[in-house]
Amino acid sequence: MNFSRNAPPRRAESPEAAAGRLVTSMEEIMGRETALLRAGHCVRAAAASGRVAPLISRLRELNADHPAAVAKVRLRVCALLDLRRRNCARLRELRVRLVAERSRIAEAGRRLQSLAPVYTGRIRTKLKPSRLNASA
Repeated sequence: MNFSRNAPPRRAESPEAAAGRLVTSMEEIMGRETALLRAGHCVRAAAASGRVAPLISRLRELNADHPAAVAKVRLRVCALLDLRRRNCARLRELRVRLVAERSRIAEAGRRLQSLAPVYTGRIRTKLKPSRLNASA
């Protein structure tokens, strides 16, 4: 539905144009996802990845109705699938690295907790005056 008064009426889009538009949108989103993963923004990359799902379902519907239209963009879709595989591999690597870092930090926290009573006990005891202190 066109709710804007000044917007021109929408013409029906050809299946080839719709397939091209869908794949172009997926390329833009997957490009953003790749950039976000390179920058280490996993949550934002996952959100961008979630926006691709409706486009994929629409492309599947279009393929069921007009397989020739989707066949024209098949090479671009294959390139997107390859990019998706690389992004998933990068995400898995990042996850492994983050889990290792998290366990390293947890181990450091456990060591700190085991050493904390030793240092707090030493601070609370009355210190002997230093022999180097001339006023003592």
